[in-house]
Amino acid sequence: MTQPDPSSALGYWEFLPHTPEKFRQPWDYTILQDHNYLPIQSVLFTRDCFVSRGGMDETLDQLEDWELWLRYGADNHFVFVPKTTSLFRTPADQNERYRRQLLLHQNYHRVKAKFTCQLAAAGAK
Repeated sequence: MTQPDPSSALGYWEFLPHTPEKFRQPWDYTILQDHNYLPIQSVLFTRDCFVSRGGMDETLDQLEDWELWLRYGADNHFVFVPKTTSLFRTPADQNERYRRQLLLHQNYHRVKAKFTCQLAAAGAK
């Protein structure tokens, strides 16, 4: 957790990292279809997956990683490694964290609907 500290040369306090339990769970595509529990910087995949299913959707400003994992996860299996492989910081300002969460919430249904349409189109082929 990071807290602002005007007296610090860095401008913040840093505490030991903590990985929330919601990010510490085995692969489950059913859960992924409901919500994203895969931190963007924690997933490794093969080049073949990228070549066959494409990269991130550049039309999305939020949840582009979730949309990518939904495409990559269909008919694939990710392996959960119970180890922290990267860290990220969140803003100390509560209003900024709220603003970012609101953007994610506002875009959730758009991304889920997009994936549902893609899934239906793939089934129709």
